[in-house]
Amino acid sequence: MRKVLRYNAYLLLSTIIFLACKESDNEIPQNGIASVNWIHFERLYNDLDTTHFTEALEHLFTEYPDFSRLYFHQIMGLPEAASQLTEEALDILKDSSYQLLYHDILKEFTDMEDIMADFNSGLQNYRRLLSNNQGLPRVYSFISGFQYQSLVFEDAYGEALGIGLDLFMGDDFPYQTVDPGNPAFSKYLTRTFNEDHIIKKAVEVLVEDKMSAPTKADFLSLIIWGGKKLYAIDQILDFKPDTIIFEYTPAQMEWCRQNEVQMWNFFFDKDLFYETDIKSFNKLVAPAPYSPGMPVEAPGATGNYMGYRIVQEFMKRNPEVSLAELLTLDNAQEILEKSKFKPMD
Repeated sequence: MRKVLRYNAYLLLSTIIFLACKESDNEIPQNGIASVNWIHFERLYNDLDTTHFTEALEHLFTEYPDFSRLYFHQIMGLPEAASQLTEEALDILKDSSYQLLYHDILKEFTDMEDIMADFNSGLQNYRRLLSNNQGLPRVYSFISGFQYQSLVFEDAYGEALGIGLDLFMGDDFPYQTVDPGNPAFSKYLTRTFNEDHIIKKAVEVLVEDKMSAPTKADFLSLIIWGGKKLYAIDQILDFKPDTIIFEYTPAQMEWCRQNEVQMWNFFFDKDLFYETDIKSFNKLVAPAPYSPGMPVEAPGATGNYMGYRIVQEFMKRNPEVSLAELLTLDNAQEILEKSKFKPMD
C-alpha cells in the first residue's frame, strides 16, 4: 500500500484549477453585505465515520461534489474507482503523519476571527472591482500534503477558492524538514507561510484568473504583467500593508522605495528591457532571495516592483481605465509610454 501523505518535490504557490462552471445562486442578503461562506473541508473529512466509511465518504461527495472530486482525485491523486478511492481515503485518515499535521492545524487555526475579517473585506473589494458574480466566492480549507497554498475553481455557486492550511502554519513550523533540499521550502519563501499572507495568496489566484499570459516574453512585458497583478492586489487589499502585498520585509520595502533610480539605471545599464533570455533576469521577476547584481539589501523580484510603479503611474494618468480593463491590456510598451514614469529620487 502506497504512502498516503505525499511530500512532493515541488510546490505550487499559486495554482489555478478550473472545474465546469455552473449557474450561481449565491444571493446577496437584503442588507447588501455578504459574508464569506468558509467550508472547513479538512474537518469534514477528518470527522467521517470510519466504521461506515463508504457511506460517509459518499455523503461528503453528495454535499460537496465539486471540491470532493477536486480534492481526492486531482490534489491527492486518488483513483476514481469507488473501492480503491474508499480504501486509500481511509488510509489517509489512519496515517499517523496526517493525523499529527491535522491536529497541528487545529491548534494553529483555533481562532479564525482575523482571517475571516480579512476575507470578508478582501472578497467584498474583489467583487466590487473585478467580479460580475453577485455572491462572494466560497472558501474551502483543506490539507494539501504540502502541495498547494491557494487555488480557484468552480463549485455549484460559482467561483470558489481553495486554501491549503498546511502551507500557512507560521515561522515555528519546520518546513525545511518536509522535503530537505527542495527550494520551495527556502527560508525566504517560508517566512510568508503564515496567516497574515493567506488573503494575499487567495486574492492573487483570483487576479491571475482574470489575466491572460503576457503576449511577449521580454523583460518589459513580464515586469508590466507582474506590476499589473501587484497593482490589482494592492487595490483589492487596500487595508493590508505593502510588506504583505509585495512579500518583502520592512527593510526590503524601504530599500526599494529609496533606490528606484538605482534600480531603473541598473535595468538600463544591463540592457534588460527588451531582453528575452529569461535566465538573464529570472530572479528579477520571480520569487528570489535577492536581485543579482544589486546590493545585498535588494530583495528578489525588483523588476515586478518597478512594474508596479509603472502601472501605478499609468493608472494615475489614465483614470478612465478600470481595474478590470487594466488586466486585459497587453501592450507593455504603450503602458510604459502612457505612464510617463520617472523613478523617485
